Amino acid sequence: MKNHVIDHHIPKSAEGTYYTIPFRATWGLERISVTYSYERGHAGNVVDLGLMDGKKNFLGWSGSDKTTVFVGPNSATPGYLMTDIAAGDWQIIIGAYKIPDEGLPVRYEISYTQECPRWLTGDLHIHSNASDGQHDIPT
Repeated sequence: MKNHVIDHHIPKSAEGTYYTIPFRATWGLERISVTYSYERGHAGNVVDLGLMDGKKNFLGWSGSDKTTVFVGPNSATPGYLMTDIAAGDWQIIIGAYKIPDEGLPVRYEISYTQECPRWLTGDLHIHSNASDGQHDIPT
């Protein structure tokens, strides 16, 4: 699946509200990343970011602290839940905290990482005090 860009304009009338922008996730994904950008700094603009999956489960919120967040079954940005990536209409949650009079253009870039087979290596053979070894296995 190709990456997806959403150019969105937040009007001044949306200041102080929360709303969502949908995007589509397909089967076979192992990670979704959302990066957003807008004019920050001296302008005093603040737009918060959150994420919901295709079943409308709340996955996390990072406010305006992070510019990129990601979720997947084995890892996620702090503040977000690890989750399987199910196909469906996912939602970017927008918190329009401080918006200038002329509104604010925001760019959302969604990156999709396809599942792929991997060869995992490791040594699962151990000796503990449960057999003929000397060390305990922490539980």
